Amino acid sequence: MQDHDQHKNYVSSWGLSGSDTKHLTKLDKQISVEALKLKKIILTSPPKDIIHKAVFSFYRKFYSLTLSKTHQSFGLNRPPARDKILDFPWQELKLNRFECLKLWEKISK
Repeated sequence: MQDHDQHKNYVSSWGLSGSDTKHLTKLDKQISVEALKLKKIILTSPPKDIIHKAVFSFYRKFYSLTLSKTHQSFGLNRPPARDKILDFPWQELKLNRFECLKLWEKISK
């Protein structure tokens, strides 16, 4: 139940929009679930390499979601959604912004 409550906190923050509410809600939940996984890992204060793997996994999941034309129609590849998702690890979880951006660049090349 706690994860569901935390999901509510993130849903409005992703900046997605579209008319197909069923798929939009599903995509929103997918992103929120990945964000919660990352948050749980960070809260355990793991070593730096584990943090990097977790952030890489979060970004990799986001990147794979952007490949779908349906997801693109919800604005996943455009601001504000793209920026909010990419900024999440360093803005919300207070990770090193430069290191997060380097991980994203590895994926998006």
